[in-house]
Amino acid sequence: MSGLLVRAAYVACGLALATCSASAQIDPSGPWRTWRTEHFRIHAQAQLSEAALEAAREAERAYTLLAGELRAPRGVIDLVVADNVDLANGIANIVPSNRLTVYVAPPISSRTLTYYDGWLRMVIIHELTHIFHLDRADGVWSVLRGVFGRVPGLFPNAYQPSWVAEGLATYYESRFTAAGRVRGAFHRQLLAAAARGDDWPSDADATVVSPKWPAGIRPYAWGTEFFVQQSQLHGDSVVPRFVDGTSRQLWPIAISGPMRRAGGEGVAQGWYRLHRRALTDGAAGDSDQVVLDRGLRSEPHPRISPDGRVLAYVRNDGRRSPEVVVRSLASRAVVARHRVNGAPEIDWVEDVLYVAQPEFTSPFDIVSDLYRWQPGGAWERVTRGARLTQPFAGPGVAAAAVDLGTRARGVLVLGDTGLTELDLPSADAWGRMVISPDGAWVGAARHLDGRWDIVAWPAGAPERMRRVSDDGALDEDPAWSPDGEMLLFTSERSGFPQIYAYGLRDGRVVRLTSEATGAREPAITREGTLVYATVLADGFAVVQSQVEGTAAVDRPMPPPAPFQPAADIPVEMGTYQPWAALRPHFWMPLIHHEGKSGTFVGASTGGEDPIGRTRYLVAAAGAFTPFRGEAVVAVEHTRWKRASLDVGAAVRWDHVTEFRTEDTVVTLGERERRAGLGLNLRWRRWRSALFTRVSGELEQTDYFNDDAGGVPVISSPTFLTAALAARAEYASRPALAISRENGLVLDGVVRQRWAIADPGWSHELRGGISGFVAVPLPGFAHWVLAGRVVAGRTGGPTPDFFEIGGESGDAFEFVPGYFLGTGRRTFPLRGYPRTGGFTRAFVAIGELRIPLALLGRGLWKLPLVLDRLSLSVFGEVGGGWNEGESPSLTAYRDVGIEAVFDLGLGYDFPLRTRIGSAVALGGVPGTDRGDLRFYLAFGSSF
Repeated sequence: MSGLLVRAAYVACGLALATCSASAQIDPSGPWRTWRTEHFRIHAQAQLSEAALEAAREAERAYTLLAGELRAPRGVIDLVVADNVDLANGIANIVPSNRLTVYVAPPISSRTLTYYDGWLRMVIIHELTHIFHLDRADGVWSVLRGVFGRVPGLFPNAYQPSWVAEGLATYYESRFTAAGRVRGAFHRQLLAAAARGDDWPSDADATVVSPKWPAGIRPYAWGTEFFVQQSQLHGDSVVPRFVDGTSRQLWPIAISGPMRRAGGEGVAQGWYRLHRRALTDGAAGDSDQVVLDRGLRSEPHPRISPDGRVLAYVRNDGRRSPEVVVRSLASRAVVARHRVNGAPEIDWVEDVLYVAQPEFTSPFDIVSDLYRWQPGGAWERVTRGARLTQPFAGPGVAAAAVDLGTRARGVLVLGDTGLTELDLPSADAWGRMVISPDGAWVGAARHLDGRWDIVAWPAGAPERMRRVSDDGALDEDPAWSPDGEMLLFTSERSGFPQIYAYGLRDGRVVRLTSEATGAREPAITREGTLVYATVLADGFAVVQSQVEGTAAVDRPMPPPAPFQPAADIPVEMGTYQPWAALRPHFWMPLIHHEGKSGTFVGASTGGEDPIGRTRYLVAAAGAFTPFRGEAVVAVEHTRWKRASLDVGAAVRWDHVTEFRTEDTVVTLGERERRAGLGLNLRWRRWRSALFTRVSGELEQTDYFNDDAGGVPVISSPTFLTAALAARAEYASRPALAISRENGLVLDGVVRQRWAIADPGWSHELRGGISGFVAVPLPGFAHWVLAGRVVAGRTGGPTPDFFEIGGESGDAFEFVPGYFLGTGRRTFPLRGYPRTGGFTRAFVAIGELRIPLALLGRGLWKLPLVLDRLSLSVFGEVGGGWNEGESPSLTAYRDVGIEAVFDLGLGYDFPLRTRIGSAVALGGVPGTDRGDLRFYLAFGSSF
């Protein structure tokens, strides 16, 4: 599609479509079905019919509850139920229409989401709250929506920082369930750790744009606690009244005023109150701990080897790619490490580590599989597409893992003959499972009746199961003592999570830790050294302490009422029904001036179906003096995992000037007509990707003398073009990185053009290579040495000429249809203006990218976040020449420097802004040696 959209003004509606499709990871292949209820269309693949019906019931329950507090959105809402990603998540979109996506795999490995009663219940309430909140528009916003439809800029509540939207959604997920993150301790742990560490963020800092710890969790934690506090102090009605107020105000980013008018207090006062409470929460508790590692961005999962000599954990500090680290407990030195994907689960099987980590198996599917690693030795993949997590082993069980393919209700054992099911007690889901050192007992975290508890049973006899815990607290992380006499686990029964020990002989439960900000994931040595994870101001930490006797016994929390499924409702099932969501839901006015060619006025629209299978853009505009028309139609269809088709046509006008003589200048109107078809092929893995496009296109250009009333003067032949484009990438991008690291990007284009009914033709061959090497110098991220070389040639009687010079970057759409920035340039040279007319071109670039500061701070009261600041020092050489001339590879030479600002525009929209200057070292026509050029660009240079 991208080769057909030749007029940027006509793809403004792509902003609305990108908001939907870019965020959801839905596999559009295979047979899909639609279930219809009163307020929802539920879409799912045929094999997910049970989950789709459950989602339908929970969605109607959530709708009824939310409609009692917030004004319900108009129209039917699309709900997609997917199971192609082994990550617990949900997504809400309000453009081009109201739609939700939920993934059915439960969050058994997610610390932030573990406290749920029913996974689909909680995630649907959370995401549906976004629809109720963000869809709302009153006053002048309602009038504008009535005229233009669902244009992205006409949702007043979407202008607010993300902590408002996520705080409201998390507040209601707990208000309308028996669990939710409000009742869990993790958010309060984060606030307490920030207060203790004197790293308390302002309300403008609580956005998703910055990777500064706790990164994307920050708006959830601080936003939730803000709204919970307001409802506790001023009553539950303050929250819906706040939404009523923000939905009509003309200055949509204001929060304190609507909150006060709703009966609450301003943000500054509420934020101060949160800070004081967090200081109190973090003041209790103390331990004589030794910090082994800290500043970790994901759960470390510390595991002591069976021989008690080494400790393995996941180390993700944001500077390096995540890795499994093995550390000697005696010397505390790192003895082995291996890079991993995402946030994996690990466990020892004798002296081998089993790792469950996610991996792309297609551009849409992310599957968790098992890998085996001998520290310091071989790394081996054990399963493919098995959907396994939480590995464990013990005497009698070589290796086993929880089966996400059954929504974590089953456990599979790896054997010589393949995977077999393990006999288990009943459960809605299983978490971490451990086998005692002598193989006699199994301990596990079990989700049943809407809560997590610890259970244990004799190996091979699940019918003799014991309830180690049976209360309303979140109980998880079982681990055996080396002698098998105690089953350690984590419980939030005292407020923050602490580590407890259950005596297998006497059934007594005692507390072993009193960490001020909580303790999780215990592991214990034969000598009584306890290793566990805690939360500090800069991230997760792995600590160790000596167990000195036992602490006092905490009384368990009373268990909540058993989880009750949502009531049955009338549901109609049929074939996949995309049309109601696919139709246009908005239109955008377009206007652009093309000199004497005319001022064009028109409109654009577009649409996308709920699963992202089909999307389209349509635009049309006209000028009246002289009378001329423009149009764009483009459609992309993705029915397969690795391929998509696109087709489109466009007519656009431009104006050019032609110098007939030194004194005679003629203005020509240029009309370009194109139509084409493309096939896109994609391949994806965690750090690598391959994209190939095969396309064909028809194009024809006419010229009109606009100085003489638009008289036709030139009609070029109609050209048929065939092209092959490809791009391959392998690189890492740690969370704090300022650039790709340790990788290569290869790209190339082969293009042949023939004139129909004319002897004209042309060809083009172009290719480039980019490389990135991380340099471990001081800074919040690695320094990066980056380079790019690109060369091209074109020829034939009617060639398309190359341009060299200028800066390369992204075109930033600051309002729909209007862009800042030059866009991507094939042959950039930042010290020189653009120059064209070459059939040969070459550019080589070297850059040193230097991290300066990780800020993650809002700027005063502006809807702007200054996230990261970095510097780029570069040098470039290149040249352009024509066939038959001597190659001029270094005629253009420049050096320069850029200040790079990673910003959060409107709080949460990431925008990389580069302000640079470059000096020309070689003189060429139009530029003298020593000329200094300044520029503003967006995005990375390459």
